[in-house]
Amino acid sequence: MNIKEIISEILKGNVNYFKFIIQEYKSLIFRIVLNNIPEISKDSAKDIVEEIFIKIYKSLPKFSAKGKFENWIKIISLRSCYDYIRTEIKNKTVSIENLDQKGQKLIDKVIYEKSEDKFYDETERLELLEILRSSMISLSNTEKFILISLYFEDLSVKEIAEYTGFSESKIKTTAFRARSKLREVLSTLLININSLKIMV
Repeated sequence: MNIKEIISEILKGNVNYFKFIIQEYKSLIFRIVLNNIPEISKDSAKDIVEEIFIKIYKSLPKFSAKGKFENWIKIISLRSCYDYIRTEIKNKTVSIENLDQKGQKLIDKVIYEKSEDKFYDETERLELLEILRSSMISLSNTEKFILISLYFEDLSVKEIAEYTGFSESKIKTTAFRARSKLREVLSTLLININSLKIMV
Protein backbone atom coordinates (compact mmCIF):
# COMPACT_ATOMS: atom_id res chain seq x y z
CA MET A 1 0.00 0.00 0.00
CA ASN A 2 1.49 3.35 -1.01
CA ILE A 3 1.28 6.61 0.96
CA LYS A 4 -1.60 8.02 -1.09
CA GLU A 5 -3.68 4.92 -0.41
CA ILE A 6 -2.83 5.11 3.30
CA ILE A 7 -3.86 8.78 3.45
CA SER A 8 -7.07 7.96 1.60
CA GLU A 9 -7.96 5.30 4.19
CA ILE A 10 -7.21 7.68 7.08
CA LEU A 11 -9.41 10.38 5.55
CA LYS A 12 -12.20 7.82 5.23
CA GLY A 13 -12.06 7.42 9.01
CA ASN A 14 -9.76 4.38 9.25
CA VAL A 15 -7.41 6.05 11.76
CA ASN A 16 -5.50 2.83 12.44
CA TYR A 17 -3.72 3.37 9.14
CA PHE A 18 -1.94 6.38 10.66
CA LYS A 19 0.37 3.96 12.47
CA PHE A 20 2.02 3.26 9.09
CA ILE A 21 2.88 6.95 8.75
CA ILE A 22 4.31 6.99 12.28
CA GLN A 23 6.44 3.91 11.61
CA GLU A 24 7.73 5.26 8.30
CA TYR A 25 8.56 8.83 9.34
CA LYS A 26 9.29 8.70 13.08
CA SER A 27 13.08 8.54 12.62
CA LEU A 28 13.08 11.37 10.07
CA ILE A 29 11.08 13.71 12.30
CA PHE A 30 13.12 12.81 15.37
CA ARG A 31 16.33 13.69 13.47
CA ILE A 32 14.92 17.03 12.35
CA VAL A 33 13.91 17.92 15.91
CA LEU A 34 17.29 16.99 17.39
CA ASN A 35 19.17 18.84 14.63
CA ASN A 36 17.21 22.07 14.83
CA ILE A 37 16.38 22.65 18.49
CA PRO A 38 19.43 23.51 20.61
CA GLU A 39 20.33 21.41 23.63
CA ILE A 40 17.05 19.54 23.65
CA SER A 41 16.89 16.27 25.56
CA LYS A 42 15.75 13.10 23.86
CA ASP A 43 12.70 12.93 26.13
CA SER A 44 11.66 16.48 25.19
CA ALA A 45 12.35 15.70 21.53
CA LYS A 46 9.99 12.71 21.74
CA ASP A 47 7.26 14.99 23.10
CA ILE A 48 7.73 17.39 20.18
CA VAL A 49 7.70 14.50 17.71
CA GLU A 50 4.34 13.42 19.13
CA GLU A 51 3.02 16.98 18.73
CA ILE A 52 4.25 17.04 15.13
CA PHE A 53 2.43 13.80 14.35
CA ILE A 54 -0.75 15.34 15.77
CA LYS A 55 -0.27 18.33 13.44
CA ILE A 56 0.35 15.97 10.52
CA TYR A 57 -2.81 14.02 11.29
CA LYS A 58 -4.93 17.17 11.55
CA SER A 59 -3.39 18.59 8.37
CA LEU A 60 -3.82 15.50 6.17
CA PRO A 61 -6.92 16.91 4.43
CA LYS A 62 -4.75 19.83 3.26
CA PHE A 63 -2.04 17.64 1.71
CA SER A 64 -1.85 17.93 -2.06
CA ALA A 65 -1.30 14.60 -3.78
CA LYS A 66 0.78 16.47 -6.35
CA GLY A 67 3.52 17.10 -3.80
CA LYS A 68 5.97 14.73 -2.17
CA PHE A 69 4.64 13.59 1.20
CA GLU A 70 8.06 13.34 2.84
CA ASN A 71 8.87 16.95 1.95
CA TRP A 72 5.49 18.07 3.26
CA ILE A 73 6.34 16.36 6.55
CA LYS A 74 9.75 18.07 6.63
CA ILE A 75 8.10 21.48 6.30
CA ILE A 76 5.65 20.77 9.14
CA SER A 77 8.50 19.48 11.31
CA LEU A 78 10.76 22.46 10.64
CA ARG A 79 7.99 24.95 11.29
CA SER A 80 7.22 23.17 14.56
CA CYS A 81 10.87 23.40 15.56
CA TYR A 82 10.97 27.13 14.96
CA ASP A 83 7.67 27.64 16.78
CA TYR A 84 9.31 25.93 19.74
CA ILE A 85 12.48 28.01 19.43
CA ARG A 86 10.51 31.23 19.18
CA THR A 87 8.53 30.55 22.35
CA GLU A 88 11.04 28.69 24.49
CA ILE A 89 14.65 29.48 23.57
CA LYS A 90 14.69 32.61 21.46
CA ASN A 91 18.27 33.70 22.16
CA LYS A 92 20.15 30.44 21.77
CA THR A 93 22.24 29.26 18.84
CA VAL A 94 20.64 26.87 16.38
CA SER A 95 22.48 23.57 16.61
CA ILE A 96 22.89 21.60 13.40
CA GLU A 97 24.13 18.04 13.63
CA ASN A 98 25.74 16.30 10.67
CA LEU A 99 26.98 19.72 9.58
CA ASP A 100 30.00 18.51 7.63
CA GLN A 101 28.61 17.54 4.22
CA LYS A 102 25.56 19.77 3.90
CA GLY A 103 27.12 22.65 5.81
CA GLN A 104 29.90 22.59 3.24
CA LYS A 105 27.32 23.07 0.50
CA LEU A 106 25.98 26.17 2.25
CA ILE A 107 29.46 27.58 2.92
CA ASP A 108 30.36 27.25 -0.75
CA LYS A 109 27.16 29.06 -1.70
CA VAL A 110 27.64 31.76 0.94
CA ILE A 111 31.29 32.63 0.34
CA TYR A 112 31.65 31.82 -3.33
CA GLU A 113 28.31 33.03 -4.66
CA LYS A 114 30.01 34.70 -7.62
CA SER A 115 33.16 32.63 -7.86
CA GLU A 116 34.12 29.01 -8.42
CA ASP A 117 37.41 29.42 -6.54
CA LYS A 118 37.79 27.53 -3.28
CA PHE A 119 40.80 28.94 -1.49
CA TYR A 120 40.49 27.42 1.99
CA ASP A 121 42.30 24.30 3.16
CA GLU A 122 40.93 21.42 5.22
CA THR A 123 41.66 23.08 8.56
CA GLU A 124 39.93 26.28 7.47
CA ARG A 125 37.01 24.23 6.17
CA LEU A 126 36.44 22.66 9.58
CA GLU A 127 36.80 26.04 11.27
CA LEU A 128 34.24 27.53 8.89
CA LEU A 129 31.79 24.74 9.65
CA GLU A 130 32.00 25.53 13.35
CA ILE A 131 31.65 29.25 12.63
CA LEU A 132 28.60 28.50 10.49
CA ARG A 133 27.02 26.61 13.37
CA SER A 134 27.33 29.57 15.74
CA SER A 135 26.68 32.35 13.22
CA MET A 136 23.20 30.99 12.41
CA ILE A 137 22.09 32.92 15.50
CA SER A 138 22.41 36.14 13.49
CA LEU A 139 19.52 35.05 11.27
CA SER A 140 15.81 35.45 11.86
CA ASN A 141 13.71 32.32 12.34
CA THR A 142 12.33 32.68 8.81
CA GLU A 143 15.83 33.01 7.35
CA LYS A 144 17.03 29.95 9.26
CA PHE A 145 13.94 28.01 8.24
CA ILE A 146 14.47 28.74 4.53
CA LEU A 147 18.24 28.07 4.53
CA ILE A 148 17.84 24.80 6.39
CA SER A 149 14.98 23.76 4.10
CA LEU A 150 17.11 24.50 1.02
CA TYR A 151 20.54 23.27 2.07
CA PHE A 152 20.00 20.73 4.85
CA GLU A 153 16.69 19.15 3.89
CA ASP A 154 17.26 19.54 0.12
CA LEU A 155 13.85 21.05 -0.58
CA SER A 156 13.37 23.12 -3.72
CA VAL A 157 12.13 26.73 -3.76
CA LYS A 158 8.95 25.49 -5.45
CA GLU A 159 8.34 22.87 -2.74
CA ILE A 160 8.88 25.35 0.09
CA ALA A 161 6.48 27.78 -1.59
CA GLU A 162 3.86 25.07 -2.08
CA TYR A 163 3.98 23.84 1.51
CA THR A 164 4.34 27.19 3.32
CA GLY A 165 2.35 29.62 1.22
CA PHE A 166 5.40 31.86 0.78
CA SER A 167 5.89 33.20 -2.73
CA GLU A 168 8.92 31.89 -4.63
CA SER A 169 10.27 35.44 -4.88
CA LYS A 170 10.02 35.85 -1.09
CA ILE A 171 11.91 32.59 -0.56
CA LYS A 172 14.66 33.56 -3.00
CA THR A 173 14.97 37.07 -1.54
CA THR A 174 15.05 35.77 2.03
CA ALA A 175 17.65 33.12 1.15
CA PHE A 176 19.81 35.73 -0.57
CA ARG A 177 19.55 38.07 2.42
CA ALA A 178 20.43 35.25 4.84
CA ARG A 179 23.43 34.16 2.76
CA SER A 180 24.62 37.76 2.64
CA LYS A 181 24.50 37.98 6.45
CA LEU A 182 26.41 34.72 6.82
CA ARG A 183 28.90 35.73 4.13
CA GLU A 184 29.81 38.86 6.06
CA VAL A 185 30.39 36.90 9.25
CA LEU A 186 32.24 33.99 7.64
CA SER A 187 34.42 36.13 5.37
CA THR A 188 35.48 38.43 8.22
CA LEU A 189 36.35 35.52 10.47
CA LEU A 190 38.21 33.75 7.68
CA ILE A 191 40.36 36.85 7.16
CA ASN A 192 41.04 36.98 10.90
CA ILE A 193 41.98 33.29 10.93
CA ASN A 194 44.43 33.78 8.05
CA SER A 195 45.89 36.89 9.68
CA LEU A 196 46.56 34.98 12.87
CA LYS A 197 48.25 32.20 10.93
CA ILE A 198 50.56 34.69 9.28
CA MET A 199 51.50 36.14 12.67
CA VAL A 200 52.28 32.74 14.18
